[in-house]
Amino acid sequence: MSCPNSRHDLLYELPSLEWKTGAPLGNGHLGVMAWGDGSPLCLTLDRDGLWDLRATPPPDDADYNWGTIRRLAKSGSWDELAAIMERNHYYHAPTPAKLPVGRMEMWVPGSGAKRGFSARLSLRNATLTAQIGTVRLEVFVAATAPVIAVRLSGGADGIRVRWRSLSDLNAGQAQELGLERHRIVSISGASAAVQRLPDGTTSVVAWKQIRTGSGITLLCTIATSRDDPNPEQIAARTLNGVARSLASTRRQHVNWWRRFWSKSEITIPEKRLETLWYYGLYKLASSSRAGHLPANLQGLWVTDGVLPPWVGEYAANMNVQETYWPAYATNHLELGTPLYDWVEQIAEGGKERTRRFFGWDGLRLESALAADGTPVPSWGTVQFWPGAATWLAHHFWLHWRYSRDLEFLRRRAYPLFRACMDFWARFLEEDEDGFLHVPLSYSPELGGNAPSAWGRDTVIDLSLIRNLCAWLMESSSVLNLDAGERRAWQQIAARLVPYPKDESGALMVMEGKPLPCSHRHHSHLMPLFPLGDVHVEGTDDDRRCIHASITDLERKGMGEWTGWSFPWASLIASRIGRGEMAANMLRLYLDSFVLPNGLHVNGDWRKNGICIFHYEPFTLEAECAATAALTEMLVQSWGGKIRLFPAVPASWPDAAFSGLLAEGNVSVSAVRRAGTVEQATFQCPVATEISVVGLDSTAQWTGVRSAIWNHGLWSVALRPATPATARQIARKLPNAFAREPQPRNVFGLRG
Repeated sequence: MSCPNSRHDLLYELPSLEWKTGAPLGNGHLGVMAWGDGSPLCLTLDRDGLWDLRATPPPDDADYNWGTIRRLAKSGSWDELAAIMERNHYYHAPTPAKLPVGRMEMWVPGSGAKRGFSARLSLRNATLTAQIGTVRLEVFVAATAPVIAVRLSGGADGIRVRWRSLSDLNAGQAQELGLERHRIVSISGASAAVQRLPDGTTSVVAWKQIRTGSGITLLCTIATSRDDPNPEQIAARTLNGVARSLASTRRQHVNWWRRFWSKSEITIPEKRLETLWYYGLYKLASSSRAGHLPANLQGLWVTDGVLPPWVGEYAANMNVQETYWPAYATNHLELGTPLYDWVEQIAEGGKERTRRFFGWDGLRLESALAADGTPVPSWGTVQFWPGAATWLAHHFWLHWRYSRDLEFLRRRAYPLFRACMDFWARFLEEDEDGFLHVPLSYSPELGGNAPSAWGRDTVIDLSLIRNLCAWLMESSSVLNLDAGERRAWQQIAARLVPYPKDESGALMVMEGKPLPCSHRHHSHLMPLFPLGDVHVEGTDDDRRCIHASITDLERKGMGEWTGWSFPWASLIASRIGRGEMAANMLRLYLDSFVLPNGLHVNGDWRKNGICIFHYEPFTLEAECAATAALTEMLVQSWGGKIRLFPAVPASWPDAAFSGLLAEGNVSVSAVRRAGTVEQATFQCPVATEISVVGLDSTAQWTGVRSAIWNHGLWSVALRPATPATARQIARKLPNAFAREPQPRNVFGLRG
């Protein structure tokens, strides 16, 4: 394997004439969507942290507090409760909001409709190359410098450049925001568009042209007064520094991406889905780097000339979490660093708002947040939902489980778990039945802001709390801290009310409320994935619950799903061993919710009849989740076992992967031929013991301290930093899980 390669590239035989079909590039700090035919070529720019952070004043409503909300819920005054939440959260102000930077327009000599055009976005090099008439063009966002480079050769003399800010592209929206028009200045041989943002920040977009051999290179950067009081000088120094070492910058860029792709790769028979894996990982790496903000709803590709959908928020009721799902098993733990940094940075503000609204200590975050962690306009239910911080904390747990980094657990994860539990311990209420209950919540995005959206004992919250108790008990034990408190966490878990289920055993949304209809958000299936406390290797009740819940999901259908629902459904299917369903979910996603350039849009834009939504707002999370879903089909490591090819469809008799990561910081590579694992290799930096599912008793091991076969499971003792390889004769093996029924529909169920 040597991937990604040319077959994974994004190809253009005709120019893209609108932003949404452009080619995305980024380095976690600066982003570019490149589109146009050269007359002009448009570079829609973006930068992390470029927000209008004017916050809507905090609620001063005397009724806006937990005491009032709880009293109204107890008395059944749901309309009044909903009204309080709406008037304090569903603001109609445009801020806070992620701001579009603007557009660089370049007129390439000899371009136009009658000239030839072809373009290719190479994932391997994160570089867009194009042939426009006689001019060859190359665009990249430097991996190791805050610079965008556009190289032109073959008659590039006479290139003309124009900068257009939001004030030029959308005067009405700029006026609504109070955004002044930019001014053009010259600084140290560079041109710069200087613009004062409504919150007082100064933004500078600077560019300069330099001669490079027989061609011309345009360099561009973005600086703000949040970086330095004098952003113009910072921008100029950046450009001049890169201009002196352009060849080195280009080489460092290529090497960065080469190192990135060397860590893991996959090969599967369906090349469209294989490309989906690489493209999702590419976009996460392009929009999430250490030292910068994590990816928001659109990553680093904010909409051209208009405020982004949902103001480009950090949506912590699913979107942020789904975006970062692939960081772990793909062996790219470094991609999660911006998320952990951000959560820690915004936690103090969340704690203060928790004290103000609830009257006690602990961490609860709203679900729709700006870059600085302040709430943005949204439904009252969205901003009340108490589970967002704990779901974000799950990523800290995943990082610990995959990395086994004790310092991370001690300094970062464990304090966050404690803060979340401080909130829940006060929030839970004991009822006459002796159980602890979630007294009031909602299941994300089900019911909107209507009174009927509220209820108690939401499955998503119960699952988060149950798992949080487990994280705390394991962390405390590993760190040898707070031994006296483990019993309290154990008691909370033991006394927590069981998951509400309907007569068939299917998970309900909350107490007394089964899933009422098709719904995009699989929040009630959190115990299946991502939290996994209800699984196929559990009790008979667990298995009945899984079957009934998936059957109920099938019965309600996909009519009100959106694009990001499908990769999540694929992950659920993989976790329960339904390979056909897992693959079908991704095929439907790719066919109906992915534009020709690989961008995900929320609605069935082709109108294939998959769902009722046809709108096309771009969001990033589904693209990343699709990568996670394909990885989950190939390897899983929950419950202390590494499972090889646990959920591949029958149409994939041959598949392979290299360098994927299992819990315990174990690197895994495997080859499957004719339906059997032919070879598997495992390696860990330290001596450890692993349990492996997916190999039979004939496997021959090398490089291990010991390997013991027992009841379908290999128990293997690894040597430190030494590859351990198992080889076996290719012959058909049963699925690691119970045999999957023959599919008759997209869900892979019999009916």
